[in-house]
Amino acid sequence: MAEWCRNRFEITGKSVCLDVLIQWIEGNDASRYRHAIQQSILLFLAGCAGILKPVRTETYPPYPGLVSHGAGSTTVASQAWEVAEHEQPQLCLIRDTQPGERAMASASVGSPGPVVKIV
Repeated sequence: MAEWCRNRFEITGKSVCLDVLIQWIEGNDASRYRHAIQQSILLFLAGCAGILKPVRTETYPPYPGLVSHGAGSTTVASQAWEVAEHEQPQLCLIRDTQPGERAMASASVGSPGPVVKIV
């Protein structure tokens, strides 16, 4: 019969995997979604300040100040700003977070808020 009063986990596996799991359980490692949200906030602020600009002149009705600085030069950072040509304007912000990973934040007209995901 199991001892129900012990209230603990016994986890076995490779020591490398266990170290990562223990960091996650103890909260010492920042999660990827939290990192993506922080990066999307930085991208939003960079757009509002005019540091990042879309490649072509665009309008963005939900937050006009985001693209009010006009078009920027065709650089990798400026290409991250893309307003999709759909019925509902959508702003996509893409930024490399770590090698092989990319954080993307997008917002559409009428949506309750931004959607952030790691690609």
